[in-house]
Amino acid sequence: MIKGAVTGLSSLHDDTLFWLRTANIINTVQNRLMVRLQNEESLDCYIGYWRRFMLYCLCVSEAVGIENDNDRNIGDKDIRSEGCDSEDTEPDWQFEDYKKLVKFNTEQKQRLKEMWGSLRIKEDEEMQVIKIMVLSVSFILQSLKGFDQFYSPMVHFAAVLGIDEEGVRLRKGEECSFIMAGFLYYIRVLFIEYTLPVTIRAE
Repeated sequence: MIKGAVTGLSSLHDDTLFWLRTANIINTVQNRLMVRLQNEESLDCYIGYWRRFMLYCLCVSEAVGIENDNDRNIGDKDIRSEGCDSEDTEPDWQFEDYKKLVKFNTEQKQRLKEMWGSLRIKEDEEMQVIKIMVLSVSFILQSLKGFDQFYSPMVHFAAVLGIDEEGVRLRKGEECSFIMAGFLYYIRVLFIEYTLPVTIRAE
């Protein structure tokens, strides 16, 4: 899904690519285009950040009971073992902080429930891609007017990325900037793919 969206950047008008590269709403746009990353290793690394965010949200949604327990079947164990709940994971108490800090709005809860349902019944890949895109956009386009910025699971996860896993400390600026750059890169890529899908862009 993401690599297809990145490849589709080349089909956009140059003006759009300049604006995508621009961080703020200003009168002057960036003087460089937003393009596909040339380094495949960096591309895969950046994709990993968004994949981790999606798994994070699915795991937390399961912990707080958003996914529909009534529809569980034998295949659920296989689904959870891929990212959220396997025999090697720690007890659910480790999710206590996340359950308090991660706040999903009504739309996000519904999209997460739909995604869990799709995983359970093993829908075809095309349908799952559509649902993961819709779920992604529910985070990207979330309005925070009147709310604290950390009411956004996406902002919350960006803060989590700033924590050094091994040193149990906050990352230094030079350690964290490329992570944030990668995370923001794919937010913009997914946004443009949602608003101007590659399949109909020529029209």
